[in-house]
Amino acid sequence: MMLLPPQSQRRNIRVSNAATITSISHLYTTLVSNWLTDIEKDECGSDSDSDTIVEEAHHTKSLRSFQTWAPAFRQRLITVSSRLQVLRIQTATAKWEGSIRGAWPFEKYDKMLAIQSKMINNLVQLSGSLSQLSPQWRKNLLHETAVLNPNLISEVVAVFGIVAMSLRNGSPMHEVLPHSLVDRTFYHESLTRRNGRRANSGTTSGILKKDVLRSIEFAHYATGVAAVFQILKSLDELHQVTRELCGEVPLQGFQDWREAFELRQIRGSVG
Repeated sequence: MMLLPPQSQRRNIRVSNAATITSISHLYTTLVSNWLTDIEKDECGSDSDSDTIVEEAHHTKSLRSFQTWAPAFRQRLITVSSRLQVLRIQTATAKWEGSIRGAWPFEKYDKMLAIQSKMINNLVQLSGSLSQLSPQWRKNLLHETAVLNPNLISEVVAVFGIVAMSLRNGSPMHEVLPHSLVDRTFYHESLTRRNGRRANSGTTSGILKKDVLRSIEFAHYATGVAAVFQILKSLDELHQVTRELCGEVPLQGFQDWREAFELRQIRGSVG
């Protein structure tokens, strides 16, 4: 007669969190991929966008592009949300499971689930903003923030993957990973300013006029920006909780060296 389950439910919860985080990362990359693809399509016809009729045609084409991938994206969102709801029930039950290893950090896993639910909401908010932004404004969102900076995208995807891998294997993460993707966003933005790569589109650059601030496009723009930063902030929180659960491999002197190195680059960009 088997008195103990063949596999700990607590381990299953840790592995399941790794799976849902991976799914959320795929949702994030889906939005980024479609965002970049739409921008490339818009830039191909930018020479004739001065005409109002042509601009409206481009906007209609953009909405059609969103409608092609939105149903599958929406279904994946629902699937991940359902998994999180089931996982929350399993987590509440698992804290009563006996273990020779001592107390189980239920609060940390519960916090992890809450963070993931918040990320789902932010992804919905971002996808909705992208669906409403005209081609010109989507390009402004590209150039006015570091959201689509290739280096930042690489870091975000890397953190997603390593956090999930650490939970899946129960292994510690290395200290060299960025602890704050929000800070990395501003860091990349400062380098973008230094290298003169900011687009002078005229819509949000310089002094914002009242009619721009009151426009519905600016509301969609601001909503999209806020959603992206909330996603990055939530990923930072997931990274922190995972370090507390699985541990961290230190690299002596690395943090001080990185801070000094990046501060020197930022000072150079100001000068």
